[in-house]
Amino acid sequence: MKKGTTATENPPAYRQWGDEALATVKKDLWLPRRNLYAEKADFGRRARPQPAYMWGVGVQLTALAAAAKVDREKYMAAMREYAEAIDVYWLEHDGISGYDVLPGPKDSDRYYDDNAWLVLGLIEVHEITGEKKYLDRAEETFRFVMSGEDDKLGGGLYWREKEKKSKNTCSNAPAIVSALRLYQMVGRDDYLETAERLYDWTNKSLQDEDGLFLDNVRMDGSADRRAYVRENVRGPEGRYGHRWDRKVSGPQRQVMLLDQASVARAFRVLAGLLPTTQ
Repeated sequence: MKKGTTATENPPAYRQWGDEALATVKKDLWLPRRNLYAEKADFGRRARPQPAYMWGVGVQLTALAAAAKVDREKYMAAMREYAEAIDVYWLEHDGISGYDVLPGPKDSDRYYDDNAWLVLGLIEVHEITGEKKYLDRAEETFRFVMSGEDDKLGGGLYWREKEKKSKNTCSNAPAIVSALRLYQMVGRDDYLETAERLYDWTNKSLQDEDGLFLDNVRMDGSADRRAYVRENVRGPEGRYGHRWDRKVSGPQRQVMLLDQASVARAFRVLAGLLPTTQ
């Protein structure tokens, strides 16, 4: 920035940085025969590259959606192509379909947090394209996410379908955001009720005394008290901190919401959906 100028006059080159990052990801990780991205770059080792795990798929889909919002001509086709290509991860198991951790054919290994991120990404693709099939898939994916809820430990979602050893912040918090976004899209009250139920359980069962969220609570009731930075973001008091629970009396509850890849979007959902209480 030149001396005497302001940040407004010389804003950071966010768009350029985003373009460069996406171009690098495409150059180093794109698998053209499958229209997928690799989990990691090969860099000449000539090993057969493995497609990305589903958590990374969700992040990349939202990255392409964000890019398509800025430059439809440049990124719309890539976003659509990827949204269609990831169907190879889709798997029906035990009577319910959802995204597996890796493409098949393979034994089922599905994670509830991965699928919650796909709900959010698919909603964004739907908003950009206007095509209902992506919203339909988001709702179907959310049904899988909610299959991870039961009444053990008083409620909440597990982390992993095949090993139900813990209930984690990383699965419950993006599921809250997913439920809110679906409520915005289709207006079904059960989505809002689900968000409220998961929110209450997450705050009751996973929030530590210092206000940060624990990684998980195990099925014997013991807690993993590590609070990873990626799992904790404090909502600014007075702006977001009182928007969620309209029943709170006395000092307003401090809202803290996990969102591993897009905290700002989660807060925007809360701020836009629920009325401010004075």
